[in-house]
Amino acid sequence: MDKKDQEILDYLQKKLKEQALLRSEIASLNAELVSMNEQLRQSEAMKSHFISNITNELVNPFASILGLAENMKKLRDDEGAIARKMGELVYTEAFYLDFQMNNIFEAARIEAGETELSVSTCNIDEVIKTLINSHRFETDKNKLEVSYKLEQNEWMNRAFAFRTDKERLKLIMVNLFSNAIKYSPNNSKIEIILDMEQESLLFTIRDHGNGISPKDLEQIYQRFRKLDESINSLNTGSGLGLSVSKAICELLGGKLELESEEGKGSAFTIKIPELEAQDEDDDVLFSDEELF
Repeated sequence: MDKKDQEILDYLQKKLKEQALLRSEIASLNAELVSMNEQLRQSEAMKSHFISNITNELVNPFASILGLAENMKKLRDDEGAIARKMGELVYTEAFYLDFQMNNIFEAARIEAGETELSVSTCNIDEVIKTLINSHRFETDKNKLEVSYKLEQNEWMNRAFAFRTDKERLKLIMVNLFSNAIKYSPNNSKIEIILDMEQESLLFTIRDHGNGISPKDLEQIYQRFRKLDESINSLNTGSGLGLSVSKAICELLGGKLELESEEGKGSAFTIKIPELEAQDEDDDVLFSDEELF
């Protein structure tokens, strides 16, 4: 084979290799495109399901409040006990509606990058006690025992005057406590533990429900994702709570951790550092009604 033939052969071999590499790149791009299309399809499906869920989550409490208010107007003067019962139901529905709206508004702020914090001093012990009291109707209805343990250590006095974004911390706590109630079987126990570790607050909520399977652990923090997404699911919710809670924890400089075992329950722990004071506001002496 002369030199010219060898050059032609080398050129052809080079082009064949380039074509093989190009085909490989095209196949890889096609696979990525298929994967992206599937992710987009799943995202759109989750958003559609979210819209359906959130419509029910907002419309149903409104309808209940209007119906209860209408019936209360018809009560006689001597039916005060019935009015009080209806008033409790109105409060419960309004509290739940406010909770869902706060999740939606916070998710919108996070999406828009509005991360400015409002730091003040608050009594975490009182916040937790008020959290428990505000859910008393639900826990009593489901026959759930709620225990609250305040760990004693050299740092614990800081929990009675802790600087943080109180409203955002409260939203995390309500999300985690509501989930614990939602996934706890009747006649079971929910444990709340408050601890301090140097400059950081540790808040744990443990339930004794079915727990979370390993395959679901990576999905629970996705927005719009509910572990039971069937339209007839007994577990209500928008699918925003855990994603919002995780994002707030990170915004506060902390983290949200989960320990779960199928058949034995789950424990969520938030760990957040104390923040630098931005103002002189002091909520430590506020009453329970003003905390929530």
